[in-house]
Amino acid sequence: VDETELVIDLSAKDLIELKSQTFLCNRRGNCYVTITQNAVQDLQGYSVEPVLSQAPGKLVQSFVRDETAINLLSFHLNMNSSTLTLTFDEAVDVSALDASQITLQDSKNRTGYSIQLS
Repeated sequence: VDETELVIDLSAKDLIELKSQTFLCNRRGNCYVTITQNAVQDLQGYSVEPVLSQAPGKLVQSFVRDETAINLLSFHLNMNSSTLTLTFDEAVDVSALDASQITLQDSKNRTGYSIQLS
């Protein structure tokens, strides 16, 4: 479709990388874009005027902060190596981990045996 506005869906990999950068695009004042002349063309085949990283990039017009809670997607327990691996849907701050808030239990609704990690 020929439009003046282009929406790019960020890949999961790009989004995780972006969110893991604590000083990049976490507020309007630190979110700029640069673009090379080969990024896109108009309908006549002319390249976009570049916004280069050496010059000031273009400041974001609107910014919506990430306010979505992370979700646990899966976990793996290896009794031989004594490891518990948790997989989330986005990057997590490992330094904020409080293992005592994690419980392993024998059923979905904790009616039987359980152990709270320390």
